[in-house]
Amino acid sequence: MMDQDKRRRTRVEVGSIRVQLVVSELGEEPIELAIRDVSLKGLSCPAVKGVTPGMNCVVTITPGPGVEARIKGVAARCTEDLTAVDFQEMDADSFYHLRRLVQLHAEDPDDIDTELTTPAFD
Repeated sequence: MMDQDKRRRTRVEVGSIRVQLVVSELGEEPIELAIRDVSLKGLSCPAVKGVTPGMNCVVTITPGPGVEARIKGVAARCTEDLTAVDFQEMDADSFYHLRRLVQLHAEDPDDIDTELTTPAFD
């Protein structure tokens, strides 16, 4: 498991927010899941049967009525109890909603904007 000190984006628990995950290699049927935690760079959720690292997916996060973040990603880590998705691409509206979601659940919401001044990866 990645040490929190090596992460460049704050990861927050978001309670009961659910997502839809579509994994292209498994078909187009959305899989409904609860998020364990999320950052501006990715999320983790309970293990998804059949998903292996490297599989492409689309995550749709709906934190409230009329609010939706649709994000392209790739399965980064898969264990018997966890699937981690690394976010690859999203439009400006989806990024706005994701950022607000993370800020809402962060200990210090201002830290989230500060993180955006440094690259998420080398």
